[in-house]
Amino acid sequence: MRKPIPYVDIMKVSDEETVLLTGEKDPEKAADILLATGIRCAIVTLGSEGALMKTKDFCIRGKGRKRNVVDTTAAGDSFWGGILASIIRENVKIDELTEEQGHRFLRFANSVAGLCVEKRGAILAIPTLKEVEADLALS
Repeated sequence: MRKPIPYVDIMKVSDEETVLLTGEKDPEKAADILLATGIRCAIVTLGSEGALMKTKDFCIRGKGRKRNVVDTTAAGDSFWGGILASIIRENVKIDELTEEQGHRFLRFANSVAGLCVEKRGAILAIPTLKEVEADLALS
């Protein structure tokens, strides 16, 4: 699992995976270790506590809203999809990612994952852009 890390620009790991990949349980310290390997943006998902995003320029946390959790099967994948969609939508290079963009990206990804866990299953639970935008309008 560790061999491809030096070739990665952006990486998302769960709080459960940090120890496996870095030997560190603390998410911020784990992100530091990942950045030291050459990763430009490290994201650690923290379950119901949201996520942490760290680059050489900033370290931020984004917390999601309280959800009625039905199934967490696709939570990580949908969160990651929300991050990637945000990067594509704003056409940003990882080295040029700003703290403001990071906050928007985490907010969007937390919404995607939050809506996903309120449904059962994987693919069918992933929300549409319209559903995410409506959810974001509530917060």
